[in-house]
Amino acid sequence: MGAKDRKFVHSVSIAEFDQLAGDTLSKKYPSDFQLSKSSEEIAHIALPEGAHIHEEDFTYFTVEEQGKEDPIFYYGICYFRNKKDKDARRGAVQKSLVLISEHPYFGFFKRVLPLAMDEVMAGNGKKALKDLYETINGNVHKATSMRLFKKEMEISLPKLKHEEVEGVSLIDLIKLFKVDTMILWYGLLLNRKVLFVGQPAGAVGNCCLAAPLLVAPLRGFRQKLHPYVSLNDLSVIMGGESFIAGATNPLFESRTDWWDVLGSFTGGTVSTKDGLKITGQDREHIKNVISGIEDHRSEDWVRNQFKAYTERVLAQAEKDALKGIHKKVLAPLCGSTMLADYLEYSVEDQEEAVEKQTTLSLLAELKDVEHLSVLSKPMILRTLSEQLVDLQAIEELCDNEGVGVIASFLDDESSQTRKYATNVLANVALSIKGQLSILSGSVLSRIIDRLKNDKMTNVASAACYCLYKISTLYIGVVSLIDRQVVSTMVDTIRRKDQDILLKTRAASTILQVYRFCPTLPRVDSAPFIEEWQQSHDLAFRSTIVELLDLWGSDLPQVQPSEKMRHHIAGVAGPDRETKTQHTSYLLQALVATPSFALEFVLGNGLEPLFKNMTEAPPSEKLSWVSYAVLAIIVDFNVGRSRILAAGMVENALLAMENTNAAPIYLLHVTRFLEVACQHDNSAQRIAENDGASRMIQFIRRYCDDRQAAAVCIPALGGLRYVICD
Repeated sequence: MGAKDRKFVHSVSIAEFDQLAGDTLSKKYPSDFQLSKSSEEIAHIALPEGAHIHEEDFTYFTVEEQGKEDPIFYYGICYFRNKKDKDARRGAVQKSLVLISEHPYFGFFKRVLPLAMDEVMAGNGKKALKDLYETINGNVHKATSMRLFKKEMEISLPKLKHEEVEGVSLIDLIKLFKVDTMILWYGLLLNRKVLFVGQPAGAVGNCCLAAPLLVAPLRGFRQKLHPYVSLNDLSVIMGGESFIAGATNPLFESRTDWWDVLGSFTGGTVSTKDGLKITGQDREHIKNVISGIEDHRSEDWVRNQFKAYTERVLAQAEKDALKGIHKKVLAPLCGSTMLADYLEYSVEDQEEAVEKQTTLSLLAELKDVEHLSVLSKPMILRTLSEQLVDLQAIEELCDNEGVGVIASFLDDESSQTRKYATNVLANVALSIKGQLSILSGSVLSRIIDRLKNDKMTNVASAACYCLYKISTLYIGVVSLIDRQVVSTMVDTIRRKDQDILLKTRAASTILQVYRFCPTLPRVDSAPFIEEWQQSHDLAFRSTIVELLDLWGSDLPQVQPSEKMRHHIAGVAGPDRETKTQHTSYLLQALVATPSFALEFVLGNGLEPLFKNMTEAPPSEKLSWVSYAVLAIIVDFNVGRSRILAAGMVENALLAMENTNAAPIYLLHVTRFLEVACQHDNSAQRIAENDGASRMIQFIRRYCDDRQAAAVCIPALGGLRYVICD
């Protein structure tokens, strides 16, 4: 059967637990479908370990079949639902829908599977499978919409590039692992065994599917993808070949002989067995990307950053021109099959040359002011703004005195020219070199003037964006304070007719300034509380609450979201296992978005967390995961005050002296104390309890122990703050 004759959806099925048979596919459509992966294997994947703590989850898998001519590669997506039912044998009804297709449109499938699951849970499983299979296959190539289970659904399937998967997010991966993302980048370039471990299975699977986008110009990762593995089948892990795999069982994390590179959801960290370190260039690149994500840059923009960065490294590898740590670490890449295959289908050299010429030629046109027409100025600036898609292009502009040239157009009579000039500078501000260029000369003053006086909201908003980026550098904050930018931002927030995005950027800038300079005189918090009450924008409200907490002001009554209520209920769960899993899940959320800590504290989540910490022995994961959560929460005023009131600092100092505790427990205890040492009120409490001498004793006890010496690092960090104070 040729590709044109094969169905878009290969098959659909229902997975559930049978008391006698275990995990099984209870219903299939077509009923006679066969794959090299057995029904039992698929059922194990569809019902992931630890899924009972979630109301719903997703898992993914791949299957390669030998066709009559060429191999056929299938993708599987499983939608799991956990419906509480006191009359059910396990207290809940748990089922999973499995859809298999050659076409990895996971975003589309995620929209249709919950509708089908509603029918399955209502007892119409057999009919639901048939309707799902026939409706999709009957409409996907013929119509722009379809009617499925009495609901009209749009069919919008983008054309996928080679090995591309739809519906995955590289942004979510980077938000979780932050700077450590670059260690994953190395792991993929070096063809290592890469393993992600955490909860939920859907997020783990997303990391597996998104990881190849870090090295997007390269191909050949599809056969290495195993987005969910379990203890039921370790053939992938034990097979000896490189892989990109995901697991939810924490046992995988502790088995260091099973992986080369580990992405742990617990702390949002990436570990390697060879202690791989990233370069300053790598760090600047990823910080540029993180900065863009914080400013809501698109998924395509993020992918393009890594594509461009990887292409430059591959070009150097081809010419044997790698330098420094790249030359040492990436030596196996030079002359590898992976690089040779890339060079066959790549036109990278030509594309890069065109990009360089375009950026410089546009800048040259802008420098030739005498020959610029009224209409050509905004057109050239807009094109230039579109060209600045990666760090190299931005630095090229800065190196050729481009920032000063662009700034000269900020006072132009044409609002369109001012708009696009400000947009160019906003792009420039994504890079550290760009920020430093903006700080030089009169550029910064001109940008501030646009924020204060420009009547076009988009010009003022782009100007505010530039200032926010400047506030990520200490030298930038000093410059903003000298120019009284905080009062300008306050006026911007209080302006009644102001755009909400502009207000959010202004509030974020003030927040950054006070993080760098907490002793700066506070402004009146009453107008901020008033703005919080009047706004319905979640991003703006969250930023205001963070700012008020930083000032130590009384916080407004924040209602926790449904997701946070679920976290809190899980931390206070009925048994130790449930509490551990939900606390780990909470930690993942806080690592990705630390400001969620305020929601957790104001939703009274600390009380059950404290209770768990007093009841769970140090040998259990619940204890050290709870300390890891506290290490994030203690950074916020409202959380710190409750931690101090509960005596958790004193408890941590006692825990640090437990000579029978495991190193991982001590590591998180001392990390909590290190963060606590950075704030006056908690540092004072530590000092009152002879914390400095106790930390010194702790360091002496473990500094010569090769297996436990790492626990001394946060203790030394805390000691530095206490002694300096």
